[in-house]
Amino acid sequence: MRLLNSNTNAGKNYKAVSEWIDVMSATTSFSDGAVYTLDKKIRARSLPRLRSCDKFREEMDDGTVADANYIWLSAWQLENINNKFLVPIDLENIRELKNHIAKALVPLLQVWLYASKKAESFEKRYADLCEILTLQIYRSPSQIPPAVQAIAR
Repeated sequence: MRLLNSNTNAGKNYKAVSEWIDVMSATTSFSDGAVYTLDKKIRARSLPRLRSCDKFREEMDDGTVADANYIWLSAWQLENINNKFLVPIDLENIRELKNHIAKALVPLLQVWLYASKKAESFEKRYADLCEILTLQIYRSPSQIPPAVQAIAR
């Protein structure tokens, strides 16, 4: 919470962290193509989730009570992190963004721009972008959020 500039004395922030852990432990990564690891390319529709999560003050598998929040990553996640297969994100810039759509677009834009650097441009269909961001599709351009208008065609 300190890293995110959140109040460490507010119960609502602890609740938000607990809810985030619940979401992350149930989140599955999907791929329409392939996922690369150090020594192989995995062709799979879905990938293994986080191995497990242990929450502060809850009993862990070994019977002890967690003294912190623990996130246990799956083998493929650890392998990619340890081999620096990462997309760095500038946390300070993300903190300055106020719009949730803009915050969600940052990592996506980084990947799309990197993947299209030889072509020196990229484009995404509006309907595809709405699907990725789970946004409503509007018929009138004036209703489309500005952050989405900036990159959708």
